[in-house]
Amino acid sequence: MASFYDNSSLYKIPGMEVKSLVHQSIVDVELLFFLHLDIEVQPEIIEMLDKICLALKVDKAKVEYLIFDQAITLVEIQKQYQAKKLVVFGATSSDLNMNMSIHDYKVYPFNQFKLLMVNDVMDVYPNKQLKAKLWNSLQEMFK
Repeated sequence: MASFYDNSSLYKIPGMEVKSLVHQSIVDVELLFFLHLDIEVQPEIIEMLDKICLALKVDKAKVEYLIFDQAITLVEIQKQYQAKKLVVFGATSSDLNMNMSIHDYKVYPFNQFKLLMVNDVMDVYPNKQLKAKLWNSLQEMFK
């Protein structure tokens, strides 16, 4: 599966097909962004996320962006990527097949990774207050 933009790590998850996901083998990434979108992602959104990675001093080669519009199994995808930090935009715990109550902008530490869920990326992008909440949560996540 090819990325959406040249020289980026932006991929669309094909439905529930985790096994046919982007990579054939386990990939080691530091940060995995999930964008729950049913529209075309705009380049300025990826630019915003790239700036966040730069500010957090995360190597761009250790970051991937995954777009999904149907329920996924977050834990399965995390295992494939060995991601240490997951940031999910615009999804609920049921969209991720997680049987727990998750609140936005709160960092949840699990055994193998940390999870942060926030508003829809299309809501965060133009909103300075939501960007500030995201930044504060990310700083907590990266302690």
